[in-house]
Amino acid sequence: MEFEDMQVLWNEQSSEKLYAIDQSALNKMIDKKAKKSIRQVILFEAMLIFINFGTGGWMMYEAIDGGSHPFVYLLAAAYLAYGCYTVYQRFGRKSEETQFDNSILGEVDKAIYRTKYLIQQGSRMFWWYLIPLMIGFSILMVLEQKYSWLLLPVIFLPLVHYGIKWEMRKLHQPRRESLESIREALLTDPE
Repeated sequence: MEFEDMQVLWNEQSSEKLYAIDQSALNKMIDKKAKKSIRQVILFEAMLIFINFGTGGWMMYEAIDGGSHPFVYLLAAAYLAYGCYTVYQRFGRKSEETQFDNSILGEVDKAIYRTKYLIQQGSRMFWWYLIPLMIGFSILMVLEQKYSWLLLPVIFLPLVHYGIKWEMRKLHQPRRESLESIREALLTDPE
């Protein structure tokens, strides 16, 4: 737990230092962490929804308008399906969040849930989203004989893979651990 929000008290009977939590500072810290977690989740979901529906819609328009390879229909449908799935996951996440108590501990649990959700989505995103779409993109480039574009997935995928790993390790894992230590401290019975 972050101990800058603790007050040192002196127990005169046993000559020991005791610690008391500054409730107001603790509430502010938890509120700040909870707001940060929901902002990141909303940004993540909004980006995926916007990118998938935007790209899928644009590709479908291009395919219908003519001049595109028929494989573009399949790729556009994949983007639109991913967009729909992201909306479905968003509703599921919001439904799960209603189950948490409206208390300090409930807010910590909700922030932990959101952080775990981001970690889970980040690890899934690479294998179940980017790899299939980059394979589809590569097939389209081969079908349209635009071979120089095949370098894009070769460069893009490793960068994204290590970027996601870095983000999980440096941002989300430490936040989750911090929130779990706060949760543990709240549950610990002071004796």
